Amino acid sequence: MPEATLRRQYSKECKGGAGNLKKSDDCVLQKPSVTYRFMKGHHHIFAVSTMCRVFGVSASGYYRWTQCPESKRRKQNRELKEQIKKLFSKSHAIYGSPLITAELQQMGIPCSRSRTARLMGELRLRAKAARKFYRTTDSKHNDPVAPNLLGQIPMNPMKSGHRILPLSERQQDGYT
Repeated sequence: MPEATLRRQYSKECKGGAGNLKKSDDCVLQKPSVTYRFMKGHHHIFAVSTMCRVFGVSASGYYRWTQCPESKRRKQNRELKEQIKKLFSKSHAIYGSPLITAELQQMGIPCSRSRTARLMGELRLRAKAARKFYRTTDSKHNDPVAPNLLGQIPMNPMKSGHRILPLSERQQDGYT
């Protein structure tokens, strides 16, 4: 029972399985570092020996991984992700990877567009596409305006030059 719970939890947290055990093989068969990160985050819930058996990794490999210092590239990526998050929120989620890359390079941070795109994908940041403007009203026409057969008051009487009738006058004129 704890093994099924463990697999279900792992497949929910990694992409692809979405909690379905039958579809989560690609989650369980990922790189050991991904599995180790999951194990480190859940060692207080599940026993390390159980997780190692379920995921097919060795306990010694896991403990060796926990002792390794963070690599230079991983540290750079972590710092770069912070900068990307700041720029993305500053642009109100409009900038994509090319513009984020240009901003980073202007700040003196060397990185390529593909690296920025990969890191934005890991952060699940996606730029909003600008919508095309569609004109829905053709006010430049020579057609006659329809007559006001019902005698309706315009929606914004202040702009049209009409005055708003006080309640007493509306009652006398039969408006209410």
